[in-house]
Parts: sequence; C-alpha cells; structure tokens
Amino acid sequence: MAKKYCDLTDEQKIAHESALAAYGLTCASAPEAINTSDHPGGLKVGIGSNCTKTVKVKDIDELNGKVGFPCENYVSGKADDSDIEYPQDFEKSSHAKLNTNADDFRKQLSSEDHKTLSKAMSCCLHGDSNKLAKYKPAINAAFFKQPVTLAVHSTQDITITKDNPLIVPSDGGKTAHLIYGTVTIEPGGYIQSEVPFTLTSQVFTVE
Repeated sequence: MAKKYCDLTDEQKIAHESALAAYGLTCASAPEAINTSDHPGGLKVGIGSNCTKTVKVKDIDELNGKVGFPCENYVSGKADDSDIEYPQDFEKSSHAKLNTNADDFRKQLSSEDHKTLSKAMSCCLHGDSNKLAKYKPAINAAFFKQPVTLAVHSTQDITITKDNPLIVPSDGGKTAHLIYGTVTIEPGGYIQSEVPFTLTSQVFTVE
C-alpha cells in the first residue's frame, strides 16, 4: 500500500515543511489530499490553474535556492556531477564579449548563444552552480531582465489516476514547483508537462 503523509517519518515531515517554508507556506496553506479523479480530464497546476501561490524570482541564484540541487552536496562529495554536461569555459564562449548591462542583450544573442545560456542555467539548477559563476550575469541578463513568476502547488498527499493526469501547462513559458508530501501514481496515471518544472516529494510511488 502506498504511503501517505501520516506514514512519513518526523524527518520527512520536517523536510516537507522546510520546502514549503521557502515560499512562506505551511501544510495548512493547501488541501491535505488531492485526487486527480476529482478533475475529469486531468488536474492543471500552474500560474492560472489551481496554484497554491505565485512568487517572483529575481535571479538565477534565488531560483537555484528554491528549486536547485544543493551545490554543497557536490562540494562535500555527497553527490557526483560527472554526468552533468557543463558548457565550455565562459572565457571561451561568445558571451564573454557581450555587455550584460546592455538593454538589447537578448537581441545580441544568436540561437546558439541562447541554447548555451539555457544549458548553463539548467546546469546551475542541477549541477554545481559554483562552476557557472561567470555565466550568471549573462543568464540573468537573458532570462531575468524582469523577475520570473514561479507557480507553487502543494498538498500533503496527491494521487494521480488513469485518464486524469497531473498537467503542468505552459502558462506562457512559466515554470512551476510542485511540493508534495507523497505522490501516488496509480496504474495508467501519468504527469503531463508542457514546461520544465520541479517536483519535491518525500515518497514517490508508482503502482
């Protein structure tokens, strides 16, 4: 039988509450349990759909602090980033010659430049962000000219059923952070994403 929030250890409950606290939320901020079968065709969660809270994120460091993998785990040796494909050294990239303070910074980027910065931002979130320090001004100039809106959706327990997926819509390209105590995906259930998102859960069960 799939675990529910009441089955979590004290340590797991504290971890869940800590993830919520980063956004000023508590367990009382959302329903105790959600079942996607109550939403025929699927439950949409995003900026304009069933959102617990929206927050403004000013730069890559703040986004990394909220949804990124702790880089100290790489520094301490608790995690290995050998599978992370980091972009080339910043000094060797074309971005090193650009003025990140220019109002038209994004217009100066070629499609390849944009792809490289997208890759660098992804590596900041999933890898050791210390290795991308010199890329951060360019990442901020390209993607954080204005604060980015992040949708947060939370519950203690969520069950995803057949024919009623959990859907993360594009919402104009906005990302989302899903924070659940437990996730249970029943046979035939699935998560449908139209935009990159982060999911934090203490127990993830696929039946």
